This record gives sequence, structure tokens and C-alpha cells, in this order.
Amino acid sequence: MTDPNQYSCHGFHADLPGGKATGVLRLEADGIHFTIGAISGYFPFAGTHMQLGGASDRLVLINHPQHPEWSIYTSERSILRNPHVQAHPQMAGHLARAKQHARKNWLIACLAFFLVVGVPAGLLWRSDIVTGWAAQQVPPEWETKAGRQALDQIRIKGEFMPQKESDALLAPLLAPLQEETRKSRFKWQFYIVNDPTPNAYALPGGFVVIHSGLILKADQAEEVLGVLGHEIAHVEQQHGVQNMIGNAGLYLGASLLFGDATGLVAVLANAAPLLLSQSYSRRFEEEADEVGSAMLVRARINPMGLVTFFEKIMAEEKKQLEKVEDEHAREALKLSMRFLSTHPSTEKRIADMKQRLSRQPAPAWREFGDAFPTLKQSVQTFVANSKQEKKGKT
Repeated sequence: MTDPNQYSCHGFHADLPGGKATGVLRLEADGIHFTIGAISGYFPFAGTHMQLGGASDRLVLINHPQHPEWSIYTSERSILRNPHVQAHPQMAGHLARAKQHARKNWLIACLAFFLVVGVPAGLLWRSDIVTGWAAQQVPPEWETKAGRQALDQIRIKGEFMPQKESDALLAPLLAPLQEETRKSRFKWQFYIVNDPTPNAYALPGGFVVIHSGLILKADQAEEVLGVLGHEIAHVEQQHGVQNMIGNAGLYLGASLLFGDATGLVAVLANAAPLLLSQSYSRRFEEEADEVGSAMLVRARINPMGLVTFFEKIMAEEKKQLEKVEDEHAREALKLSMRFLSTHPSTEKRIADMKQRLSRQPAPAWREFGDAFPTLKQSVQTFVANSKQEKKGKT
């Protein structure tokens, strides 16, 4: 007979082979017991988070703040109806307090909304002023939850370097940036994924994903750190959250007009597709340039690394475009190029950064020694091993 309290699952952990494995979890009165690969663990119901994710919300994502090293998901959505989940008093009490807190916050937000907005709510809700104000009302834990959900979706299909290895390789390079973000409302976490595009992105909550292509294309540590400083600035300025609120448009504005905060809750709970496909406005990009460059200067990391990397990638992508004679095909290729499509008006921004940096006194820039060549060599090995594994499976 099938055990109604047992469910198949997948888990991510740095000690698992390749960082992920399949397993089973079992619900009991005290919490969630699981065995994934050769590792067994336990989440008490108190503090455990369950939320829907994946394509069409087919997955249930499970994590616990006291065990950040684990990310677990199951495709058996019936787990949400399990009597142990629904009956546990601590989980029920946590949910009730969260709803009460959200209702109180948004009653205040609705009052401010009525005082500020004097024209149709759907139009003004998309303005930078209003979305910026609304983003400031979002609790940090909501941003972290949205970012973690997006990261979990990436981890389902992405090939990530083992976390212990990437942490050790990145530590000497990231130390200055970590020091500059020590007062951040987030705990920053960095990951390396096997992706040939020269890019990186930071998700709300402080999750930063670095493509292998960015590291392999760069010639020096300052180029990679320049890109990371820029992406960190996007999160610190809440650009992604503002995008989510702005894209919700009339739906979210109408919900707030009627004093209903569930609209924003729903947007944040299902934010992963938008977070993974979003691009930023020119104003957001310019703001991230300025804030990120200032952070690099404070950390004594030469911000010209960002400029030289921008110039390098632009030159390569433009060279590819010049080889395409058909105008429509050229436009389609331009849209598919991750760098040009996600960094609008880059030439002007490069000129602005050069002018701004020329006015600042240059401190004694940091030296990173062999840290970057070591990282690059390890990433080359990681990518090569991934290719060999794929060949072996075919």
C-alpha cells in the first residue's frame, strides 16, 4: 500500500554528486524527514516555507531558513493537502501572523496611495516615482523569497559548480565587495553556472549567478568584479522589484485601491519568470552604473574593468552583426544577443562612465595576484567536465 505521507523529491546540496540528487521525503507530526542521495535531513514545521514554482506552478519548493544549504522540491502538489501540514499549529500561526502583518502594512500603503495619486491608478502605478515608493514597502524577506524561487528554477535545469568549490575560488576576489555590502539587508550568495554567454545577474534577496562565459571571456579580475558590482547595484536599488510592480500594472493598482494586498503577494510569489527574463530601463542601467562604480571605487577595485569589458563584448557582438546582410535577420540576432539586448544605449553609458571616473581621484587599486587565473582555470575544467558528462550520456 502506498504511504500517503511519503513523496518523491529532488534536492540541491553542495555535498551531493553534482550538487543535486533525487530522493524521498516523509511528513510526520514533528516535521519533514527526507533522504536525498546518501544524505538524510530534517526540517521542523516551524519556519519551513512551502511555495509553488516551476512551469505552470507544477512544483512545490521547500526550504528552511535554518538550513540554507538545502533546496528541495517535489512535483507532488498533494503534499500541501497533507493533514500534517494543515494541522501543525506553528505553521498555521505563522501564516496567520503573516497575513495580519501584510494587511496592516497595506492599509497604510493604500492610504498613502490615495493621498499621492490623483489620476487613473493604472497609468501612474507604472511611473518610476510610484513603483520606487511601493518597492520600499516590500519587506526584505519577500524579496528573498522571490529571488530564491527564481534561483530554484534555474537550479532545476542549470549545471552549477559545486558550492564549496565556487565559494573557495571566489572568496579572495569577492572579499572587497562583501565588505562594501556588509550593511546590506541581504546575505549575498554567489553561484557559478555553466553558460557560455558572458553575463551575470543578481536576483532580489542577494542571489548572484555568474555565467562561466563571463569568467572565461574576461582577461582580468576587475572585469568580472565590475560586472558583479553593476548587478549588485540593481538589487540594492530594487530595480527588479520595481519592474515586477510596474509590470503588474492595472491589476495590482486596482487590488490596492480596494485595500487588497494579495495582488502584490501573488506577483512576488510568481515572480520567477519575470525575474529570469527581465531587462532594465535605460535609467535603471545608468543608476546601476553610477552606484556600482562608486561601490567599486570604495572597495579599491578599478572600475575601468567594467568599461573595458563592455567595450570588448560590444565589439564582438557588433562584429557578428556585420556578417549578417539581411536586415530582419540582423534585428533578430541583435535581440538574441544577451549583452546588447539587456544593456541599452551602452555606448553612451560607456562615455558617461569614463567621464565620471576621470573626475575622481584614483586610489591605489587592489591587486588580486593569482586568484583570478586560478578561478579561470577551474571554470575551464568545470566546463570541460560538463561536456564530457554530456557526451557520455549520449
